[in-house]
Amino acid sequence: MFSRLTICCSCVVAVAYSACATQEYCNAYACANAASFTGDVTVSAEAEALDLELCRAGTCESGSIELAEISAQRGSCAGEGRSDHPLLACATLAPDAERTYALLARWHFNGSDELGGPDAFDLRVAERPSGIQLINTTKTVVYHVTREDNCHRCWGGSQTFE
Repeated sequence: MFSRLTICCSCVVAVAYSACATQEYCNAYACANAASFTGDVTVSAEAEALDLELCRAGTCESGSIELAEISAQRGSCAGEGRSDHPLLACATLAPDAERTYALLARWHFNGSDELGGPDAFDLRVAERPSGIQLINTTKTVVYHVTREDNCHRCWGGSQTFE
């Protein structure tokens, strides 16, 4: 089910009157423009949480995922994925692997329809309380348009880590 939103493109405004010369119809959806990183991490038996840090162009965002909150039916997330706090990281149990978690870390570009150039990201993941570094990598993301219409330009890019 799609909603439609009417946008006046060329409006003439008079003192208490407004008329649209043309109307353009837009599907009511938002783009989730983001750079995404996926992969699996295996933790020690003593691990209680994953501490993550994702950096882009000298700006870093961090978050923690409590492993006790993750079950076979439900993952756990950290971060907000908003323009002022762009990191959103989630973990779920990897199928058929003991103490292995499928990890998704995403840097959101909310409100931006400008397709970015290649970006280098630094991703660090450590287990807590030991501080053992599970991931310490730099990945370059190349963006591509995923959907475009007369009102939206959605784009993103992804990388995997080992």
